[in-house]
Parts: sequence; structure tokens; C-alpha cells
Amino acid sequence: MANTRTVILGLPESGKTTFLAALWHLMESEETDIGLVVDRVEGDQKYLNDIAAKWRTYQPVGRTSQVGDTDVSILVRNTATNETGELSFPDLAGEAFDRQIEDRRITPSYLTNFDGDDGVLLFIKVDRVDEEMSIAEMNELVGAPAEGGADKDASVDPDEVEWGPKLILNQARIVQILTDLLDRPFAVRPRRLAVILSAWDVLLNPPAPEDWLASNMPLVHQFLTCNRSMFETQVYGVSAQGLDLEKGDVSKMPHLTASKRITMVGNGARIHDLTAPLTWLMTG
Repeated sequence: MANTRTVILGLPESGKTTFLAALWHLMESEETDIGLVVDRVEGDQKYLNDIAAKWRTYQPVGRTSQVGDTDVSILVRNTATNETGELSFPDLAGEAFDRQIEDRRITPSYLTNFDGDDGVLLFIKVDRVDEEMSIAEMNELVGAPAEGGADKDASVDPDEVEWGPKLILNQARIVQILTDLLDRPFAVRPRRLAVILSAWDVLLNPPAPEDWLASNMPLVHQFLTCNRSMFETQVYGVSAQGLDLEKGDVSKMPHLTASKRITMVGNGARIHDLTAPLTWLMTG
């Protein structure tokens, strides 16, 4: 039996924790057929139970912390092949990836997580394609006077702002994170990469997930296309929550079992099976 290890990547608020909450519900509830079953959990199972409970009741599940107490690994078995694998969800907030980009610094534990990986889940949220910044966002970023202050009419012309690492766009951030995996101190080797396009439900008449990536994040798509020898890639569209909790009306949601709120598309995945990309990563 193979024993593969999968780890996660993703910028802040890219859907990592919501995915984990829904995944744990699927594995524990047995409400629908999925490709993986749990053998055991290493780490903080209470954390998994807590976020899954919030997910079931449409509460925000929060974000991965930076306090080092929610590391968790789920050891799973493929029901079709009996292959085993480890799904590693280290306590890495999205800000850890921001620090990697802006400060060019990583922690020893971050490096260790990717020393033994066999596959990577990369999270990209489809409603956060922020190629342009508004004046308000730019003012906030560079510390312009708050509204109501002495200079409340002052604003910053983006063309006059001195460039800094915090202005790096999401596409470039993602490409840099992936590029770093191709050089020391990371273990340089071919990897399988499952791209998870989260919040898929916000799209009207969505295309195939890979077509969305090519149209909306062409830099990321081009990088992956040009590095096929190092990244064998599949792209999935995922709605783990079923609606935007900030904008949607929970009372209007249809009365479904929690697992039926999940939508998964891409690479032949069954519609409610969040384990599909994990199963693909394990069979490499």
C-alpha cells in the first residue's frame, strides 16, 4: 500500500478552513459516498469537531490561527484501492504565505511540512481576483488619514504611490509560492498539484475550472503550463459552504442534508465528494 502525504497552500481567506470543516463533516457523518475513509487522526481533533459544527450551522468557521495549536493530520484510506495517505493541515495562517512573499522568510516548521509531501492542495478564491485596487484600499494600505480627520478629503493617487511588497498582486504571490518549491531550501522534485477554486457557487454559468483559471488568472495558468514537468495539475471548482455567509440569506437555503450543500466539479469528481482531489493526489 502506498502512503502519501498531502499538504495545503493558500493566501489569507482563500477557503482552506471551510474546506477542512466540510471535509471532516463528510468523513464523520457518512451521509454520502466518498472516496476516502478515516483511519485515525493525529493532532487536535477537537478543532476539527468545532469547525465542522460551525460549518453545519452556517456559522463562520474562522481562519487558521498562528498560535501553533491546531496542527492536525487525518490518516485516510482509499475505499477503492486500499491505499493509505496522510492529509496534513499544519497550523499555517494565510499570513505565513504573505510573509514568504513580502519578507522572503519561512519558519523551520513550514519547511518541514513540505520536505515530505507527495502532493499539494492550492486554494484560490474565485471572488478575490483583485487585479486593481480601489482608492479607498490604496489609502488604507499606505496609511492615508482616516475619514473624518483633518485631511479627510485627501486621497492617494495610485500612480504616485511608491511600490512595496504589500502591493504584489495575488497572481504574482501564488506564482512566487510555487516557484519557491522549485528551489532550495525546499526539496526540489516533481509534485502533483490540485488547484481548488473555492466559492465556486458565486459564479453564474461557470466554465470548466481550468478555463476559469486560464481566463481569470492567466499568470498562474501560464506558469503551471510551462512547468508541467514539475507540477502535474488538476483544477477543481469547489463550493464547500453553499453560499456567501456575508451576503447570502441562510433562511432561503433549501432544506438539504449538510453534505448536499457541497459542490465539487472537475476531473470527473462526484458532485458532493470533497475527497476527489485528495484521492487523485494519493494515486500519483
